[in-house]
Formats: sequence, structure tokens, C-alpha cells
Amino acid sequence: MDNISNLTISLINSDLTSKSMRAGYIYFLYRYINRSECIHEDEIELIKQNAKIFKIKIADYNEEQLEEILRKYQKQSRKSVYSNSDNTRQKSQKVDTKKENEESEIKRLNKIITDLRQKGKQAVASRDEWRRRAEIAEAGIAEREQNQQSENKENNFKQVKKMFSKMYHPDSLTGDKFEKLIKQEIFKEFWQVIESIEKDNT
Repeated sequence: MDNISNLTISLINSDLTSKSMRAGYIYFLYRYINRSECIHEDEIELIKQNAKIFKIKIADYNEEQLEEILRKYQKQSRKSVYSNSDNTRQKSQKVDTKKENEESEIKRLNKIITDLRQKGKQAVASRDEWRRRAEIAEAGIAEREQNQQSENKENNFKQVKKMFSKMYHPDSLTGDKFEKLIKQEIFKEFWQVIESIEKDNT
């Protein structure tokens, strides 16, 4: 039995060693004795440092005691190691899933922003067009009033007002959400003008 084996068994048997630490020491001892896996220098250094930290008194164990230790803890050690490995794998999978979800959400939000910007541009263009049409209609109304006889002015104006109301009044709007919104704004802007014209002619 070499010094590292005795030191590791002493750590395993120490009352200062927690359950999770003991499982790690047992797994290390199993690999160290069987040489089934590569043992890194930093693992050995960690064993030595822990022995110093816990002030472990190193006992001299024989081969029979070593086999008894391994038989006693081998099953528990493997379960602990596999469990830790599974937990690590699950955590890694959760991180990957979370990252994928975040990336997917960012793409979705970027698409929404792009769509809203495009619809905003369309809404502005449509609003300007409706405003231009309203100004033309208003100018046509004024010109028609000047050319018609006084007895026909009131009737014609009411007809235009009714037509304008039918086209732009919030209660009779058609079209999609943005078109309705634009028509509502046009109605707010020009309804007062129409009422003012009607008042001046009465």
C-alpha cells in the first residue's frame, strides 16, 4: 500500500469527511488502485491538501482492509458519481434549452419589431394620402358652395357632410385596424371644419 492509498482511506474513514466528499474519495481510490482511468496530478494534490486542511492522521492499511473499504463503499460511490454526472448533464441540457429559447424569443421579437415598423410606414403613407384626399374634398366643397345658388348651398353641404360622415365617422368605419385609425384621425381633424362651415352658412 503506498502513501496516497493510505491517505485516501484515512480521509474516507475520517468523521470530518462529508458524504459527498467521501463518495469522491472512494471514486478516486477505486480508479487509483485499478488504474482504470487516468489519474491527474491535481487530483492527488487535492487529496494531500484536504488531508492537511482536516489534519488527517494517516494510518497504515493493508490489502484486505482496502478491499473491505472498496466493497463497502463502491456501490454507494458509483451511484453518487453517476448521479452527479446525470445532474451535470441535465443542467447542461437545461442551459442549452434556455439559450435556444432565448435566441428563439429574440428572433420572434425582432420579427415583430420589423413588422410593426413596416406597418407604421404604411400607416403614415396611408394617413397622408387620406389627408390629401380630405383636403381636395374640402377644397371641392368650398368651390362648389361658391358656384351654387344660395338655396342649394345648404342642401349640398348637408349631402357632403352626410357623405363625409358615412366615409369617416367612427361608427361606420371599414377596413383594417390601421385604416380605421387613420380615418378616425381624419374625422377628428375635419369634422370641426365642416361644422364651422355649416355654422357660418346658417
